[in-house]
Amino acid sequence: EKTMIETQIQAKMKQKPKSIPWKSIFTSVPVITAVMCNFGHAWALFTMVNEMPNYMGKVLNFNIQKTGLFSALPHLAMIPTSVGCGYLCDWIRKKNLISITLNRKIFSFAANTLPIPFMLMASFSGCDRPKVIVFFMIMMFFKGISYSTCRALPVDLSPNYAGILMALMNGIGSFAGFAQPFITPFFLHTGDGSIEEWRNVFYTAGVIMTVFSVPFVFFGSGELQSWNDADMEPEPANAESSDADKPAEEAKTA
Repeated sequence: EKTMIETQIQAKMKQKPKSIPWKSIFTSVPVITAVMCNFGHAWALFTMVNEMPNYMGKVLNFNIQKTGLFSALPHLAMIPTSVGCGYLCDWIRKKNLISITLNRKIFSFAANTLPIPFMLMASFSGCDRPKVIVFFMIMMFFKGISYSTCRALPVDLSPNYAGILMALMNGIGSFAGFAQPFITPFFLHTGDGSIEEWRNVFYTAGVIMTVFSVPFVFFGSGELQSWNDADMEPEPANAESSDADKPAEEAKTA
């Protein structure tokens, strides 16, 4: 398997792009749905990164030292699934149990929907701090699944342009990073916000996660796209290989 991978990489390295197929990339339905799916993931992630310290400190009245500690726990809960599901996806793919497209769809939809009930349960737990922390940890535990799908899709769709696809996904996903903090204050009308008002913040994150993951379920793909090799041309053989072949050619001639 290692030899096969190295051989394929060497074969790819003997090619160079004539031009980047921008039109094909921007009009590709699998790319568009992958970007949307990643945006939903990013919105939920930034909600937790930006708002969890505020929620714990101002609503649950944690002191500043404990706020930092307990705000980090949910993110640590992502580690087992972000790593474990990566291995699981690869194992399923290696065994050919299901297609790569179905593989990515199942895990991406799970990553964007399974966290929602636990996020809402946390918001309905009132000021019961242990429950809130546990529910947020379970939420982020399931959120970690996304790293086995969103982050792998650029390589699935187009190994030759995976860097461009990843930049596109992260670039658009970053809009959630500064849009989300501007949206949150619209729900908070009583100073730092009541638990009921904060619940609407989490509702919004749940809706966005679901809405932006559905198109990928119906129209997404994990298969190699036709435009991946459309604008590739083989590079001329290097000087070393040419020189190495000369003795053999001379021997044949002789």
